[in-house]
Amino acid sequence: MQVLAICREADVACYFHSQPQLAVKLNAQGIHLPLKMAASMSCEDRMRLPCLGISVHSKKEAVEAQKMGAAYIIYGHIFATDCKKGVPPRGLAMLRSICGSVSVPVYAIGGINEENAWQCIVAGAYGVCMMSKYMEL
Repeated sequence: MQVLAICREADVACYFHSQPQLAVKLNAQGIHLPLKMAASMSCEDRMRLPCLGISVHSKKEAVEAQKMGAAYIIYGHIFATDCKKGVPPRGLAMLRSICGSVSVPVYAIGGINEENAWQCIVAGAYGVCMMSKYMEL
Protein backbone atom coordinates (compact mmCIF):
# COMPACT_ATOMS: atom_id res chain seq x y z
CA MET A 1 0.00 0.00 0.00
CA GLN A 2 2.98 2.32 0.48
CA VAL A 3 3.83 2.06 -3.22
CA LEU A 4 0.25 2.96 -4.18
CA ALA A 5 0.33 6.00 -1.87
CA ILE A 6 3.68 7.13 -3.29
CA CYS A 7 2.39 6.76 -6.85
CA ARG A 8 -0.77 8.72 -6.10
CA GLU A 9 1.19 11.50 -4.45
CA ALA A 10 3.47 11.71 -7.50
CA ASP A 11 0.50 11.43 -9.89
CA VAL A 12 1.95 8.25 -11.42
CA ALA A 13 -0.24 5.32 -12.45
CA CYS A 14 0.18 2.19 -10.34
CA TYR A 15 -0.67 -1.12 -12.00
CA PHE A 16 -1.05 -4.24 -9.89
CA HIS A 17 0.12 -7.64 -11.11
CA SER A 18 -1.91 -10.81 -10.57
CA GLN A 19 -3.96 -9.35 -7.70
CA PRO A 20 -7.34 -8.48 -9.27
CA GLN A 21 -9.35 -8.36 -6.04
CA LEU A 22 -6.78 -6.12 -4.39
CA ALA A 23 -6.61 -3.84 -7.43
CA VAL A 24 -10.38 -3.31 -7.28
CA LYS A 25 -10.43 -2.93 -3.48
CA LEU A 26 -7.62 -0.35 -3.44
CA ASN A 27 -8.82 1.44 -6.58
CA ALA A 28 -5.60 0.88 -8.55
CA GLN A 29 -5.36 2.53 -11.96
CA GLY A 30 -4.69 -0.79 -13.67
CA ILE A 31 -4.08 -4.51 -13.39
CA HIS A 32 -1.85 -6.82 -15.40
CA LEU A 33 -2.64 -10.53 -15.61
CA PRO A 34 -1.26 -13.62 -17.28
CA LEU A 35 -3.65 -14.86 -19.98
CA LYS A 36 -4.62 -18.00 -18.01
CA MET A 37 -5.60 -15.95 -14.97
CA ALA A 38 -7.65 -13.52 -17.07
CA ALA A 39 -9.34 -16.43 -18.88
CA SER A 40 -10.28 -18.07 -15.58
CA MET A 41 -12.31 -15.01 -14.57
CA SER A 42 -15.85 -14.34 -15.65
CA CYS A 43 -16.49 -11.61 -18.19
CA GLU A 44 -18.28 -9.61 -15.48
CA ASP A 45 -15.29 -9.85 -13.13
CA ARG A 46 -12.90 -8.75 -15.90
CA MET A 47 -15.14 -5.78 -16.72
CA ARG A 48 -14.92 -4.60 -13.10
CA LEU A 49 -11.14 -4.40 -13.30
CA PRO A 50 -9.40 -1.11 -13.95
CA CYS A 51 -7.36 -0.87 -17.17
CA LEU A 52 -6.66 -4.55 -17.90
CA GLY A 53 -3.38 -5.66 -19.45
CA ILE A 54 -2.71 -9.27 -20.42
CA SER A 55 0.55 -11.13 -21.15
CA VAL A 56 0.55 -13.37 -24.22
CA HIS A 57 2.99 -15.65 -26.03
CA SER A 58 1.32 -16.23 -29.41
CA LYS A 59 -0.87 -14.62 -32.05
CA LYS A 60 -3.82 -16.78 -31.00
CA GLU A 61 -3.41 -15.64 -27.39
CA ALA A 62 -3.17 -11.99 -28.46
CA VAL A 63 -6.48 -12.20 -30.31
CA GLU A 64 -8.02 -13.99 -27.32
CA ALA A 65 -6.71 -11.33 -24.91
CA GLN A 66 -8.20 -8.56 -27.02
CA LYS A 67 -11.58 -10.37 -27.06
CA MET A 68 -11.37 -10.60 -23.26
CA GLY A 69 -11.18 -6.83 -23.04
CA ALA A 70 -7.43 -6.20 -22.73
CA ALA A 71 -6.61 -2.51 -22.98
CA TYR A 72 -3.04 -3.49 -23.84
CA ILE A 73 -0.98 -6.64 -24.40
CA ILE A 74 2.55 -7.53 -23.37
CA TYR A 75 4.23 -10.00 -25.74
CA GLY A 76 7.55 -11.74 -25.36
CA HIS A 77 10.15 -12.73 -25.11
CA ILE A 78 11.56 -11.02 -28.17
CA PHE A 79 15.32 -11.42 -27.69
CA ALA A 80 17.42 -13.88 -25.68
CA THR A 81 17.26 -13.07 -21.97
CA ASP A 82 18.63 -14.47 -18.74
CA CYS A 83 15.05 -14.48 -17.42
CA LYS A 84 14.28 -17.27 -19.93
CA LYS A 85 17.65 -19.04 -20.10
CA GLY A 86 17.72 -21.75 -22.75
CA VAL A 87 14.34 -20.79 -24.21
CA PRO A 88 14.63 -19.54 -27.80
CA PRO A 89 13.39 -15.96 -28.28
CA ARG A 90 10.25 -15.43 -30.36
CA GLY A 91 11.85 -12.68 -32.45
CA LEU A 92 10.84 -9.56 -34.31
CA ALA A 93 8.91 -11.30 -37.11
CA MET A 94 6.52 -12.81 -34.55
CA LEU A 95 6.23 -9.45 -32.79
CA ARG A 96 5.29 -7.85 -36.12
CA SER A 97 2.66 -10.55 -36.67
CA ILE A 98 1.22 -10.07 -33.16
CA CYS A 99 1.03 -6.29 -33.60
CA GLY A 100 -0.79 -6.74 -36.90
CA SER A 101 -3.33 -9.15 -35.44
CA VAL A 102 -4.81 -6.85 -32.76
CA SER A 103 -5.93 -3.25 -32.49
CA VAL A 104 -4.85 -2.69 -28.87
CA PRO A 105 -1.34 -1.49 -28.02
CA VAL A 106 1.31 -4.23 -27.83
CA TYR A 107 4.34 -3.82 -25.60
CA ALA A 108 7.40 -5.97 -26.31
CA ILE A 109 9.36 -7.60 -23.47
CA GLY A 110 12.32 -9.89 -23.15
CA GLY A 111 15.98 -9.13 -23.75
CA ILE A 112 15.22 -5.53 -24.65
CA ASN A 113 17.83 -2.85 -24.05
CA GLU A 114 18.74 0.62 -25.28
CA GLU A 115 20.37 -0.79 -28.41
CA ASN A 116 17.52 -3.01 -29.67
CA ALA A 117 14.38 -1.28 -28.38
CA TRP A 118 13.97 0.68 -31.62
CA GLN A 119 13.71 -2.59 -33.57
CA CYS A 120 10.58 -3.48 -31.57
CA ILE A 121 9.01 -0.10 -32.34
CA VAL A 122 9.80 -0.51 -36.06
CA ALA A 123 8.17 -3.98 -35.87
CA GLY A 124 4.96 -2.32 -34.65
CA ALA A 125 5.20 -2.40 -30.86
CA TYR A 126 3.54 0.52 -29.09
CA GLY A 127 6.33 0.43 -26.52
CA VAL A 128 8.88 -1.76 -24.81
CA CYS A 129 9.42 -3.13 -21.33
CA MET A 130 12.91 -3.48 -19.87
CA MET A 131 13.50 -5.52 -16.76
CA SER A 132 16.95 -7.12 -16.63
CA LYS A 133 18.81 -3.88 -17.27
CA TYR A 134 17.06 -2.19 -14.35
CA MET A 135 17.67 -5.12 -12.05
CA GLU A 136 21.42 -4.54 -12.51
CA LEU A 137 21.18 -1.12 -10.86
